[in-house]
Amino acid sequence: MTLHVGMFLFDRATALDLTGPLEVFAAANGAAARDGAPPPYATTVVAAGPGPYRAESGILLAPDAGLDHGPFDTVLVPGGA
Repeated sequence: MTLHVGMFLFDRATALDLTGPLEVFAAANGAAARDGAPPPYATTVVAAGPGPYRAESGILLAPDAGLDHGPFDTVLVPGGA
């Protein structure tokens, strides 16, 4: 069963709090693929508007979808200002 995870993006979010978990989910999906299993996670970066959004570090990030995308099994909210 693939779990659907939403990652919420907003202005001044801490980029590592968004990208770090995304890398972990991608690594888990890669490990599953090597074992011939389906991906355990489907991730979608969501935001209130189309963006781009500037992280605290200054990097620009863009969401994949709006807040109406889903449903999600889990929504993660990064830290930030």
